Amino acid sequence: MNFRVILCGAVLLAGLCGCSRRTAEPAVRKLKLNASVAGARAWVAGRAFQLPHQFKMSGGNYLFRLEKAGYGPAWFACRVSASGIETAKMAEGDTVRWEKLTVSEVVVPMREEGGTVLIESQPKAVEVSINGRVLGATPLILTNQPVGRHEAQLRCANYAENAVSWEIRDSRPVIVKADLRSNIGEIYVSSTPAGARLYIDEKLVGQTPYRSTIVIGQHQIRLEHDGYLPYAAHVSVTQGKKLRFPCTLTSSPGGLTVTSSPAGAQVTINGRVRGNTPLQLHDMQAGEYRLAISLQGFDRQEKTVKIVPGGKLTVDFALKTSHGGIELNIYPAGVTVFLNNRRLGVVRPGEGSTQTQLMRIGNLAPGTYRIKLVHKRANPEQQVFSVNVNKGEISRPPRFELWVPNAEIVWRDNGKAELGMIYGESDRVVLFGPVKGIKYEIKKNLLKSIKWLDITE
Repeated sequence: MNFRVILCGAVLLAGLCGCSRRTAEPAVRKLKLNASVAGARAWVAGRAFQLPHQFKMSGGNYLFRLEKAGYGPAWFACRVSASGIETAKMAEGDTVRWEKLTVSEVVVPMREEGGTVLIESQPKAVEVSINGRVLGATPLILTNQPVGRHEAQLRCANYAENAVSWEIRDSRPVIVKADLRSNIGEIYVSSTPAGARLYIDEKLVGQTPYRSTIVIGQHQIRLEHDGYLPYAAHVSVTQGKKLRFPCTLTSSPGGLTVTSSPAGAQVTINGRVRGNTPLQLHDMQAGEYRLAISLQGFDRQEKTVKIVPGGKLTVDFALKTSHGGIELNIYPAGVTVFLNNRRLGVVRPGEGSTQTQLMRIGNLAPGTYRIKLVHKRANPEQQVFSVNVNKGEISRPPRFELWVPNAEIVWRDNGKAELGMIYGESDRVVLFGPVKGIKYEIKKNLLKSIKWLDITE
């Protein structure tokens, strides 16, 4: 109850010198008394009257007490005299000042009797709000609560939101207690391989393996790792339980480029032919592979390579020839050449009369080869010799000469003609062989003429 109201009542009682005391000269006056709320009663001189009520008062002083459940008491004081009705007003210094009443009805204001509520929670320090307005944290005392039902929302991190309600009936305090239920679970996400970036509800939270508490309910998780395909899933977290979520990521296809020098080599990967160099593959899963390169005339080469997830790898092979060759310098032109009894061709003339074109035989496996030179006019008619071929080398044996008469010379002094073989010549001399095994120089001024013979077969 308001201290000023109590003081006012005490002052009025003292000023009135008792309830409803009449003066010596009675005078009857009428006054209709009502309250600001319906259903109130007024007490005066020990009697109760339901308001509104028409009072008839003779001379004297009157003090009315107004009451209604749920409202604090209200007071109305007046005095009646021959001049009319006066009402008491509190003045400065808590003194009573009388004013003449000029109306026939007085409405006395009444205020609801406020209550008090104590809100407690487990855990403590829970936010309390009413109609969206935050009032404080538990334990919280709310005063001047109007009579009736009330409701508040309790919120706390890691706990489910809770609503509490209470009823204020009078000034007696009300205690409200609430136990909030935890809304937190636990999640453990692992991946193979580890180190994947983890997104929960589109927010990056860390890398795998990852362990943390999380609000219960449905969540979206996404894993990303360089070289691996993204992985996404929905999970449900339950209160008080640990959710384990292992995940094996699928590697992104890698790229493999295979080149060789020279190009055109056949590429075999893990025993499967994939094409010829240069070769580009875009469907390679992460792992180790055995590459083999083969090209006729070159050594087969193998390499083991490792492709990382999503990576691109270029492998180059410098091929080494697995064969050798023979380069033959044979004189004269027209000689037929056989290799291991296989006819290769005929020696062709060169730029000069004593020159022939070189005969080249390639792509020969290492080993010993039999060379046979044949000319019907040679002495002897054929000649055989062997040549060794080494891997990656060209064998160049010394020049082979068959004695085949290729010229007819006529001497100047006697006019005698002579057949033989000219091995070479210069501006002044010729190297002449009349028979096999004999060679000598002849000055050209000693010869009347030189006739070259067609010795090609």
